[in-house]
Amino acid sequence: MSDEHRQAQKRAQYLNRTTELDRGKCLVLAYSERGYSTHGIANIKHVDVTQPTVKQWLDEIAEAYGILAVMPKVPDDRGDITPVSQQ
Repeated sequence: MSDEHRQAQKRAQYLNRTTELDRGKCLVLAYSERGYSTHGIANIKHVDVTQPTVKQWLDEIAEAYGILAVMPKVPDDRGDITPVSQQ
């Protein structure tokens, strides 16, 4: 596994501990934050979801946490995400 994928895994673990999102959605979000497209995320072997599922999950995350949660971010901007209901 490349360093890129290890970092995405670590970010997903953090998101899983600090949000209400399940592990799969956290992994998809971690790759989205890194700038991967829905197609790119779906093609990552260990993610194991289809492109429509990736899009659906990102839409659900954006609805719950705001559109900025699913936008690509530079490493320094990858912090906590807050539910829209608490913003």
